[in-house]
Amino acid sequence: MNSSQAPENDTNQLNTVDDPGFTAKNFCLLAIYNISLRVGWIFKTESIIMPAILDFIGGSGWLRGCLPMLNRLGQSIPPILLSDWVRRVAIKKRLLVSSAVLMGVSFLFLALVWWWLAGESPDWLPYLFLTVYGFFFFCVGLHNLTLSLLYGKLVSVTSRGQLMLIATTIGSLVAIACAWFLMRERLAEGDGRNFLWMFMFTGLAFVTAAILAMFLTEQPDNASPQRSSVSGNLQSLLEVIRTDSNFRRLAIIAACYGVSITLFPHYQAYVRQNLNLQLDALVPWVIAQNIGAAAFSIPLGRIADQFGNRLAIKVTMLLLCAAPALTIGWLQFGDGSQLGFFVVFFLLGLTPVTMRTFSNYTLEIADSQRQPIYLSTLGACMALPVVLFSTLIGALIDRIGFEPIFLIVIAVLLIGWSLTFGLDEPRAGDQLKPNSAPQSGTIN
Repeated sequence: MNSSQAPENDTNQLNTVDDPGFTAKNFCLLAIYNISLRVGWIFKTESIIMPAILDFIGGSGWLRGCLPMLNRLGQSIPPILLSDWVRRVAIKKRLLVSSAVLMGVSFLFLALVWWWLAGESPDWLPYLFLTVYGFFFFCVGLHNLTLSLLYGKLVSVTSRGQLMLIATTIGSLVAIACAWFLMRERLAEGDGRNFLWMFMFTGLAFVTAAILAMFLTEQPDNASPQRSSVSGNLQSLLEVIRTDSNFRRLAIIAACYGVSITLFPHYQAYVRQNLNLQLDALVPWVIAQNIGAAAFSIPLGRIADQFGNRLAIKVTMLLLCAAPALTIGWLQFGDGSQLGFFVVFFLLGLTPVTMRTFSNYTLEIADSQRQPIYLSTLGACMALPVVLFSTLIGALIDRIGFEPIFLIVIAVLLIGWSLTFGLDEPRAGDQLKPNSAPQSGTIN
């Protein structure tokens, strides 16, 4: 089962959404929970903060390329390996609390390491950093799966969009304020020892979220003891690609999008190296990316609702081409200011919106019984190029430079965009597949 799929129709579950008191309480707690996660997340943005820290402690291009690989592996493997075990756990909030605590402990451990090193950067530090980073995203994969299942239990279908809107809007505003007033001064000092403070803040934000989750009201599941094997799940993934030609096209488009993810940790390095910028330049970019995530969700959500997710996919794939193209163009022909790069990172805010759009289109083309396997297959196809090519792209950037790699990724995105014109429109005749309401719950 994919982390985006909540078992709404499982008759073996005791669904607490039937009790209005439980719904109101859980709605508020989950909103504050997601706000706390968003605030913590802005201090460890994958496309800006984490690669900059790795560069600071001596990481090379290929090590920087490990970041998206570990990210995708962590968010893809646990839903495949652990979905059956998570399904059979009676009280899901216990797993949510545990995974959020482990996410927080990962960064508190890094804070402890930075305090112990007192500004030194030994040769083994980048490898320790990547190890903790990989463990963190394994916990994120478990967390996202559990949170999606809890949405299915505790929040009604008609309230999930409202919950996502409130959490995203308020969470982004609070996170942006924290980044501007807290992160900016620390990074302006240009001292790597200040990363200790950022790690501690991130860890405490995740632990705070875990404490909030403890107060959720959840009735135990009476799940079926039937087990499913990992090998059976993998066979189902291949079967979906083999038998459904429209989904096979979607999977190729998703893989093209996955190739663009491999560039995410290199944007900040490309710009900072060419303009000789210091760490404090990262803060406006972090803010721009969070503003983009909130801003794009409104018009693209309306496009998807009124004209279908197929059109929304076309728009997002074309807009994503603009980010690497604008980066090259502004560095080559711009006036040396940072305005163009504010727009670049604003465009990178499309990432969570694009992922949701792919998922929502998939929910429309699959019936309710096959939605979990379709979503799992989509996630695997999106992750595969990231896992295979991230370190290679980092190594090639070290050897031949940024521009050729950025141009290759633009070409791949354009191929993916051209393929969107061949996708089926599932809303032909105003007919939708059952249970195709958008699901939320994944951190981005």
